[in-house]
Amino acid sequence: MKSAVFATLLAVPAAWGPSKFVPVDTILVDSDGLPSGASSLLESHVSRYNARTAKGGMCVKSSSKVGCSAGKTTAKVSFEMKNSASKGGFEVRSSDLDHVVSAGDESGALQGFLAWIRQVRWSAKETQVPTDWTASHSSDKELWGLRGHQYSSAPHAQMFRTVDEMKDYTLDQAVFGTNQIEMAHISTRSSSFDHLVEFSSAMKDTGMNASLWISADKAAAFDLDKLFKDMKQLDAIFMPGGDGGSLDIKAATKARKSCRKYHPGCTMWISLQELSADDMDSIIKDLQTSTWKDNIDGIVFGPHVRVPLTQFVKMIPEGFPIRQYPDICHIAGAQFALNFLSHVWAFTHQRQAVAPSPEFMDSIVRQRANGSTPTIGVGAYSEGVGDDWNKAVWSGVAFQPYRSVKNIVADYARYYFGADLE
Repeated sequence: MKSAVFATLLAVPAAWGPSKFVPVDTILVDSDGLPSGASSLLESHVSRYNARTAKGGMCVKSSSKVGCSAGKTTAKVSFEMKNSASKGGFEVRSSDLDHVVSAGDESGALQGFLAWIRQVRWSAKETQVPTDWTASHSSDKELWGLRGHQYSSAPHAQMFRTVDEMKDYTLDQAVFGTNQIEMAHISTRSSSFDHLVEFSSAMKDTGMNASLWISADKAAAFDLDKLFKDMKQLDAIFMPGGDGGSLDIKAATKARKSCRKYHPGCTMWISLQELSADDMDSIIKDLQTSTWKDNIDGIVFGPHVRVPLTQFVKMIPEGFPIRQYPDICHIAGAQFALNFLSHVWAFTHQRQAVAPSPEFMDSIVRQRANGSTPTIGVGAYSEGVGDDWNKAVWSGVAFQPYRSVKNIVADYARYYFGADLE
């Protein structure tokens, strides 16, 4: 029975993208049909495409913008907004050199464009765009509405060094369906304050939800009121109850109150990591009291929780959404260790190695979303960019589960390295 369910779970289409392409030398993206708030994000993604491919063949045009002209063979992308379309959903229609993205809101329009841009085949020789292709997406098909990953604030060998690098990397994450970034590994050095403010601004500029992982002791080292006032955007705070922190309802209450003063929608999340059975039972009882109900908005399930996710979701009192916090960056001595890993490789590289595991991660995502463990989504643990491929798989499969992981991996290779290597 279990094998039959598992086989059904993985029975997704082998292909989703187009099969026909035509060569072009210019791509004109007409932003006139977009809501005003989406135009700047569209331009950021187009600029990122030009920088990433080093071709400069894509341009945003509008009735108020000049200097964007057609080439000898030009593909044209336009947008149409439809009130009947589902929130976050989209349809892409490609015919010859004309491409139309239809959506009901700003999010759907941008996601439709990013779905299209993933299919553009670029190489040193030429650029090809899809033709005779129609694709659609509805948000009710998504496994989870929340698809997030972590960045590291503390100096790390596998993290970016400038705000511009952070923005570029964030735009790339959005292409594969990520919609939240959480800043973690926060240092208490004086420069960290500025880093967190810069992070917040970068998330706002790239249209990404912003979350902050901060332990109670580190929160006490900051002037939170000033920090949250200076941050342009903050949607959530995750205060860990173990694995780098300890549960402190007073600290969580204070941080939530201060955050909501400047960011009214800010939510507070806690985890039950590294707790004894008695301590876990005690916290679960506390969650049913008004003090906790009024100040804790959600619960995080991560590594070092003493019960499996299937049991955990049944233990948490009704009314608390649950977010997953999987470790997708470590390869040994970890939540999802690679069992087939060479002992020599494990000894020399230890936990922090570049180890893309698309099929392994794909199976975990699908099993964790099969209905037995209802959660609102994921904010995955990370310590750098060595797990970049795994990020794309977790977000891509959760966003479009009707696509195969091979299909998503082909998108990843094409997006970053060109059609010759997909």
